[in-house]
Order: sequence, then structure tokens, then C-alpha cells
Amino acid sequence: MSKAAPVWTPDELRQMQEDWRRTDHNLTQVAELHACTRADVVAALGLTEADLKPRQRKKYPSWETQNPEKAAEFVRLLAGGAKMTEACKAVGIEKTDTGYKIYNRTRERNTLMSNEEKMVTAVAQAIQPPAADQPEPVRPEDYTVDKPAKRSYKACQLAKALDGMSLLVDALRRKHLLSADEVKVCERVMDMGYAFRVGIEYGEALKNA
Repeated sequence: MSKAAPVWTPDELRQMQEDWRRTDHNLTQVAELHACTRADVVAALGLTEADLKPRQRKKYPSWETQNPEKAAEFVRLLAGGAKMTEACKAVGIEKTDTGYKIYNRTRERNTLMSNEEKMVTAVAQAIQPPAADQPEPVRPEDYTVDKPAKRSYKACQLAKALDGMSLLVDALRRKHLLSADEVKVCERVMDMGYAFRVGIEYGEALKNA
């Protein structure tokens, strides 16, 4: 006998539709969130063959590009010793994992901008003849250029594990299988995990400097 199709409440269907939109039509992910099969999602949402075709993803500007002032405040707070949770709340970032991604992108972009400024300065000094009372300018090859931090294998694996844990906690919370206190405990554990991952990346950057 074939297994009977799940019966969904109106609220569950609304949530499934929202997850379908939020995950950018990721059928497998929606099925995992609702503990059912891909076929169950197709039947519940009435998806057609056209709905299931891969879509070209639109490229949207990053959060820090759209909110340069908030991004600067966000980095300033973290540099001043604020916790990621506090810094995210101050600038309106909903999740700490999003905050870490924004912070890493900003750090890498700032490093690249710093490298460009160093090279421009070095080239300008190299092509300008020195005054009689000035020392020989520094050549571009004498400059040390910072390398953007690259994630180690361990940091990448930890990031994937944390993303999976975040997805699991979100699914359990919406199924009312976790209390508010249990969700807070999970979030604290994830915060510690993200901080540990950043520490690994920082250590690797120092090692490779």
C-alpha cells in the first residue's frame, strides 16, 4: 500500500509557501523543513513543471552596499569589542550568521581596497623623481600587500555544520518542538561556534601573513 499524502493545515500551507519563496524555490530544502518528501511539497503547493525549472537568480546588491552607514557602524561596534549578537541588533541584522557573513565580506573588501591604495601610492612615488633633499622613493615591489584571509578546511566544515544547525533549530522551532529557552541555548551555542570559527580564520591569517 502506498503511503497516504500528509494533510496540511492552512497555517502549514502558508508557511510552506513562504519557505518556497524564501529558499528561492529549493524543493529539497522545503521538503526537509516540513519533514516530508519532494512529491508532498509539489502536491501541497500545486507546483507545475514550469515552477520546478531552475530559475536564473537575480543579483541583488549586498546589505553593506545598500546600507553603507549601518555597515560602518556595524564594523565599528565589533572592532570596539561588542558581541556579534549586540552589533547585529544595533543595526537591524536579524541573524548572527548573517552578521558574520557581512563582517567577513566587509573585511575582505577592506583588505582589497587597502592593497589597491598601497599599490597606487607606490606607483605614484616610483614615477615621481625625488627632490634633492628627499630619499629614494619606495618601489612597488618593496611594499608588503596583505592577502585576504582564506578559510581553512576546518573553518569551512565548521561553517557548514553551523548552517545545518541553524536550519535544524529553525525547523524544530516552527514545529513547536523547542521552547523559547531551548532556542536561546541553541543560539548561544551557535554564537560560540561562529566565534570559534572566526578565531580559526584569524589564526590561519596570522600564520600565512
